[in-house]
Amino acid sequence: MAMDAYSWQAVSSLAVLCERLRSEKLLVASELENLQLLNEQIDAEQTLLAQLSWIGTHQQEILSRLVNSHPSVVPENCCLLNAQLDAARFVEAYQRIDAHHYSALTSIFNLLLTSPRSVAELLSCADDLSKETDGANEDLVRCVFNFVYGCCVFPSDERRVLEVLSHLVHMQVASDVDPRRVLRKGSAAFCRLYRLFSDGLFAAKIFLTAALHDPVMYVLSQDELFLDIDPSKSAIRFPPEERRKRFGEDENSLTYLQKLTAHRRVIESKLIAISTRFVQGVMQAMNCFPQSLGWLVRELHATLIERKKVTAEQASLICTDLIFTYLICPAVANPETLGVICDTPVTYIARFNLMQVGQILQTLALAPFEQPPSHLAYFYSHFEQNPMARVVQRVLECSRTSLDKMFVASSADSHGSDQLVRRFFAGTFVELNCLHSALRSVAPDRLTDSNIRRELRAMMRRLPARFDTPTSPNRASETKTEQRMRSLATKQEQDVVRNSSLSPSRPRNSTLRTLADRVQSAAQRGQQRLRSQHSSGAGISLQDEANSSNIEVLMFPLGDTREPLGLCCEDKFMESVRQPLTSRKHKTSDGAAEKRTRFLDIESLGMSDRATDAGSDEDEGASLCSSMDGNGDALEDDGEDVSTLPDNFSDVGLISANVSGPDHQVLVDLRRSAVEIRRIRRVPALNIKVIRLHPHVEQQLCIKRICQVCR
Repeated sequence: MAMDAYSWQAVSSLAVLCERLRSEKLLVASELENLQLLNEQIDAEQTLLAQLSWIGTHQQEILSRLVNSHPSVVPENCCLLNAQLDAARFVEAYQRIDAHHYSALTSIFNLLLTSPRSVAELLSCADDLSKETDGANEDLVRCVFNFVYGCCVFPSDERRVLEVLSHLVHMQVASDVDPRRVLRKGSAAFCRLYRLFSDGLFAAKIFLTAALHDPVMYVLSQDELFLDIDPSKSAIRFPPEERRKRFGEDENSLTYLQKLTAHRRVIESKLIAISTRFVQGVMQAMNCFPQSLGWLVRELHATLIERKKVTAEQASLICTDLIFTYLICPAVANPETLGVICDTPVTYIARFNLMQVGQILQTLALAPFEQPPSHLAYFYSHFEQNPMARVVQRVLECSRTSLDKMFVASSADSHGSDQLVRRFFAGTFVELNCLHSALRSVAPDRLTDSNIRRELRAMMRRLPARFDTPTSPNRASETKTEQRMRSLATKQEQDVVRNSSLSPSRPRNSTLRTLADRVQSAAQRGQQRLRSQHSSGAGISLQDEANSSNIEVLMFPLGDTREPLGLCCEDKFMESVRQPLTSRKHKTSDGAAEKRTRFLDIESLGMSDRATDAGSDEDEGASLCSSMDGNGDALEDDGEDVSTLPDNFSDVGLISANVSGPDHQVLVDLRRSAVEIRRIRRVPALNIKVIRLHPHVEQQLCIKRICQVCR
């Protein structure tokens, strides 16, 4: 009875254990599935964010050109351009570009992304070349900002652009005899990139909206009169008929002058009241001033002081230009382009008044360094303490911090890598050709890093002179030429193979080289057939898209494939768990070359037979394989090498120590098969340690090892 009770208790405990293990397995499987779904959702949202940012940046460019009366954008075609951007199709670049060109372009983009100094040198050299040829460098800067740095939406891209701007400060601004003239002219790569960076920076939009939204809306509601700063232009704003009604017939009469003076006082009082609103808005929003722009302003100020080409006062004046001339005043004049207002029309009179207010703010900021003009001195006298000068002073007084402290990874994995990063480069064929032409020029020859210069030149030699869209006639003719050349090369390869089969004394290396060439040509022909099938099946749609001028955006992969957050593989997890044990073992070791046993029990192989109660033998074998690989480092600490073992131990990696009967015969047959395959395929001996395993599991592992050798 006691034995029965003990057996019943043991069976009951085993049943409870099995039930708990089963519940734990279901819970782990459910959590893994949820983690995988969350990672897929994050990837989809990040991809959508990058696509929307690309579209939004180009639409903002269209709006800016429309407001500034650019000849390429007029009211008649702006809606069409926006519709084309909304209908842009994002496709993988390998679908439109040959495989070897695709690989080279991906390497070039990743190389430029990780080399901010090289990008700055390229832009600076391109500026020098454009001065020699009287050309413009605006398109190249815009392509680099949009294509390489993804419109600067993610924090990692924001940091890289700041590094590029910091290098450009040393190369273009601080090295010039008159640094302020470089900023005033606005044609340098630093000025163009800074304008794109500040216009697209989300923190800058928050600051400008908080500072300027209410004052701008007030100006839009007061658009009855032209608020001229210059007194001589107050009367000519009215048509002749209305001017006679307001001021009188005779312009030299006393009544005319009195009425004009009264009208001028109304304009001045309104300008002072409006400017006061803007000054108060800017001062109250200084807590929202972008940290990135503040870091760049302090970096510029410190660099100018270190170079000793300008005084401290002149350095502060240049920083004032950087804040007001390039950030605040353009936002005052064109508030809709930077998101200060939305869905509110800006009339011609209101925009003129906003420009007048921008001039007053700029005069107030520059007043400590320059004497205000005569027509602006009256307005300056009404602001005694000059609060605009304190804006730059407040930015410069902040302590200088490093970029590492500013950009701390907000969502990092177990290895410390940031997960909130961009996953691809995006750009059209036009942007690709613009960047490609810059890299084909002499600008890369002036890079200071010899390794990057050598890699760029090596990869550029693999690229064509220009990338044409697949629907263009040039691209079609090139494709036909490539087909003829490939067919000719295929015939030559077949002749070579036929001749090699007739001559048995051909060396083995040349045979392998011919075999590799045949495999590569077959892969190219298969890819070509897939492309031809795709183009024939979608020929009408491609023609319709060409007729409607739809935009295709090419996507290139960025960096290496990242491990999903929370889904670490078993090998890495076991390695991370084993690292503290390994370090502790090395600390307690006395340094003697003592021999440890080569046999491991089941517990040292991991949690394989405690992981699940319903796993198959194949799953168990796979788990033991991964556990064995995870313990490879511990086994490699042994003093003896595997070559000291008998040959039958090195032929097949896993040999049972206590196996007899049919199982032993199966293992012997498997070992002989492995030896024969290795002799035929000339595969070296497998350097794997001996582990005590269950016979059936060992058979499964031996079969898997043989399959790996056969591959």
